[in-house]
Amino acid sequence: MEEHIKATGKVPPGNESGNATWVRKPLPRKKKPDLRLAPSSNVQLTVPLEELIDWLVKENKVVAFIKGSRSAP
Repeated sequence: MEEHIKATGKVPPGNESGNATWVRKPLPRKKKPDLRLAPSSNVQLTVPLEELIDWLVKENKVVAFIKGSRSAP
């Protein structure tokens, strides 16, 4: 870009202030589904709870163990 400005005295097309053509937009993040650790009448754990918690902590940057759900903690 500097070479173009030195040669022509102008900013290259598409690089003017306010032009959003080259703006990097963040990718949308996928929302992970709620994970229920407590077994219910229709769901049975297939691995020991301690093993599941260990895997969750290792695989995720942030883990919150709360009572309730994301919408109603």
